[in-house]
Amino acid sequence: MNAKHGRPLPTAFLPSVLRRFPLVCLNDRANEFIAPIRDVLLMRVTSGLYYDIIPGGQALLNEANDRFEEYCSRYIGTLMGRFKVSRAYRYEPNKGAPIDTPDLLVEDGGKVVLAAECKATKLTYLAQFAEDPFEAEKKQYLQIANGAFQLWRFFSHARRGLLDEAVGADASAIVLTLDSFLTIGDELKAKIIEEATSLADKEGDITVEDRRHILFCPIQDLEAIISRSTEDAFLATLKAARDDKKYVGWGLREVHRDKNAEKEPIEPKQFPFKLDDLLPWWKRVDELNEAKEPDR
Repeated sequence: MNAKHGRPLPTAFLPSVLRRFPLVCLNDRANEFIAPIRDVLLMRVTSGLYYDIIPGGQALLNEANDRFEEYCSRYIGTLMGRFKVSRAYRYEPNKGAPIDTPDLLVEDGGKVVLAAECKATKLTYLAQFAEDPFEAEKKQYLQIANGAFQLWRFFSHARRGLLDEAVGADASAIVLTLDSFLTIGDELKAKIIEEATSLADKEGDITVEDRRHILFCPIQDLEAIISRSTEDAFLATLKAARDDKKYVGWGLREVHRDKNAEKEPIEPKQFPFKLDDLLPWWKRVDELNEAKEPDR
């Protein structure tokens, strides 16, 4: 990492032992621990599990990706009841090789108003802080570029009638990420769009109309927006975020905050479902709590 970074890593960015082991043993007794930083503990047992499954191979990564897509689908669909949210399905354009639609298609009034690609990839240090993050961790960023290309290809195929989807004229395109990709500058976004453009040029028949503005948003920002939005307010935020003149460089969450600054705030919605299916260990924690002795 030092070699790729070009110089020794700053002390502040060295790996934290608490991120790997957020519980600290108080004494020799094996059952007494504290979590000095509670947020780190919660991160470790949720998004932090990503680092544990990497050595498990592609099959395990595919399962993690599938769970992330399912979570995004259920979260949007449950809190935005007016929308119909469907996951990817396979189709054969012009009886050619089968391909998949985007990971999520969100319909309103019978038309697709949002197409989303979900990328369950965690950022490495170099992907954030190397002198050239794109080149240092190109594989990660190419995944994001491929997501943008897949969205453009979907709009092209829908326009040409190669699949049975009615797409709204104002439909948005978004890449949802597990981590806070692309919040550190517009240069990275430009490189990703450049790569996506290259893929679209090779594909052919993807017009300027099809190459809609791509929004990039970490899932935690989307959660915050949807939990305090109506369906109309959410769609208005997506539309406003595509305005390069006013909101260039803004995150989606900040666009939403600005758009609704003078409106009566919406009471946050309750978390919409149990996590047992998406995080199987969650149920085990409940079972352990129930098994505790009454006086403990």
